Amino acid sequence: MGECCSPNQIPRELALLAQTGREKDLELRVATQLPHKLNASVTGQSTELVSFRLTEPLVLNRVAELGAERPEVAALPPGHFISWHRLTGAKLAGRVVYGTS
Repeated sequence: MGECCSPNQIPRELALLAQTGREKDLELRVATQLPHKLNASVTGQSTELVSFRLTEPLVLNRVAELGAERPEVAALPPGHFISWHRLTGAKLAGRVVYGTS
């Protein structure tokens, strides 16, 4: 999201996409290593959260606010992830498998 966004400021167009995109069957996917810096217009409309291992306390606090289980995220082995559906509470765990072509 670069320098144009912060927890307190977001471009109007991005806020509109995040807030009304579902009405037009649009999906917004955001990847960040700093979820505590995402604007509430983005996180407030999210339905899924996928996390690999995180260890920074501030970041862990933020993903816990979004529905993650802090100890579980901190203990993930490299390459493993946990996904939470924020509306239903459903959880999926897995790992990234790299091909050997």
